[in-house]
Amino acid sequence: MSGHRPLAQQQRDMEKTGRVDEDLYLEFNAAYGYNSVPPMSWLLARLKSLAHRLAIGQSLSLYDPTSGAQQTVDSMEQLNRWMDRHFPGTWS
Repeated sequence: MSGHRPLAQQQRDMEKTGRVDEDLYLEFNAAYGYNSVPPMSWLLARLKSLAHRLAIGQSLSLYDPTSGAQQTVDSMEQLNRWMDRHFPGTWS
C-alpha cells in the first residue's frame, strides 16, 4: 500500500506516472459503487486521463485486485479490458 496519501496527491501522482496503485484503485471502486453522477464523473475524468497517456505513447501501471499486483498497460485495448473487468459501463 502507498501509505494513505490524500486523494488529491494520489490523483497528481497518477497524472505524472500513469500508475493506479491499490489505494487509488479503491477510490475508483468506491466512486463506481456509489452509482451517482458526481462520483462517476470523477471516475470517468481519471479514466480519460489514463487514456490520454496511452494516446501520447506513455504506458500505464494498473492495480489488479485479483492478483494484488500492478500490470503494465501499453494499449487502449488493454485499458478497455481492465475497465470492462473492474468498472463495466463507464466507458463507451
